[in-house]
Amino acid sequence: MTKDLRASQLQISKIISSGSTGTGAKLVIYDISADTAATPNQGIIDNTKFNTGSIGTDVFLYVSGGIGKTNVANSNAISVFGGDVYISGNLNIAGSGAASYWQSTGSNQIFTTGSIVVSASINALSGTQAITFATGSIGFRTNAIERLNISPTAISSTLPILGADGTFSAPGFAFQTQPGLGLYRYAADVIGHAIGGNLYTLFRATGIEFNQQMSVLAGAANGNVPIQGNVTTSTDAAVALGNRQLLAGAGVAQLGVQLTHTINQTGAASFTAFDILTTQTVTGSGKQYAIDVRTSSSTGITDVFNVSSRGDVIVKGDVIISGNLYVSASKRYAQYITVAGYLSTLASSSNPQVAGQTVISQSEVNTNSIVLRGVLSSFTGSVSASIKLYNVTSGAYVEIGGSGITTLSTTSTTATQVQSVNLMSAVNFGTGSNIYETQVFTSNTSTQVYHGSTTFVCT
Repeated sequence: MTKDLRASQLQISKIISSGSTGTGAKLVIYDISADTAATPNQGIIDNTKFNTGSIGTDVFLYVSGGIGKTNVANSNAISVFGGDVYISGNLNIAGSGAASYWQSTGSNQIFTTGSIVVSASINALSGTQAITFATGSIGFRTNAIERLNISPTAISSTLPILGADGTFSAPGFAFQTQPGLGLYRYAADVIGHAIGGNLYTLFRATGIEFNQQMSVLAGAANGNVPIQGNVTTSTDAAVALGNRQLLAGAGVAQLGVQLTHTINQTGAASFTAFDILTTQTVTGSGKQYAIDVRTSSSTGITDVFNVSSRGDVIVKGDVIISGNLYVSASKRYAQYITVAGYLSTLASSSNPQVAGQTVISQSEVNTNSIVLRGVLSSFTGSVSASIKLYNVTSGAYVEIGGSGITTLSTTSTTATQVQSVNLMSAVNFGTGSNIYETQVFTSNTSTQVYHGSTTFVCT
């Protein structure tokens, strides 16, 4: 005979389970409303109210209840433990529904001193945000789209990564082992490049500025640093290298752009320190320059273009210079302007012989030195052969021998060179276009003297 024992409470030291009738579990706790109506209170479960088909034979204790009933009034379907719950084995959660399954009534947090192992994903209570777990990678999703993925080999993102502005000493994008090496926001629309906690390069919309020395990496292929410009219209900007500095006083000479090469050449190959190769496919009516050396103002700049070379400076093609060309090397290339040729004379100093004339203008001669060089000789050593330089334009003799000296002489009986001082600052040597003539005379009108030539030498 089936017995029914009911009481409002039960006090017992042990519950010994002998198996739950009709289920795979050893002990089942369920609500009385799940009993069959025909045999209430007899432990006969109505499977339309409480389906026990999903209870496996490996289950010892099964506590029935509702899924997704958290915060649902009068559901009476939530199992609540008022104190701590300790599980010596594993805790597996296989439910589904709209409610949260792990919840703290205090700060809505889950605390653990061990690990939480998730085989698929962690999803938000509402919305489509999730953290997904695949083999060897973690993904972060918003609106059901993966935005960030971390794998053993890379971190990939489908969205922009917004970093801190940073400074040159602590760049916003840096390296773990070198926090002073990286990129940072220098100013609006300007990227700063820091090395060793110091500003190295600025990337602006108008160009790249270097704050340190730029050099070619040792061992780089061919050691080339190409600087290429592509000028297609009259409004295209130029490729510019510049250095902004304020020279407040005397000191070491400052260089705007310097190309420094260290060459260890033992073979037969040639070397070019600065090579400009311009290829023009279409020739228009405008001027074309391979090199254009200018200054925005002439104030304070004494040398616009200065070439210091231990060897020859070779230019293939025309060189047009609107200013002066000064050569200060030990080996100079001179310009020679002939004034007069060979003659012999018995003329006196009061009525000298005109040997020849020429026109010279300082503004037309690329030089910083002009001298008159002559070749003279005398028939006998006791008689002087002399020349004077007469400025026909101004009507005065040039002081070719220095202050107050207008004559160059020799008593040599063999052809001898005589040379004036630098005429650039000589008295009566004009700065404009002037006609000059060479006058020859002897100290004894009975003894002949010889004039080989006189020439202006411009260096």
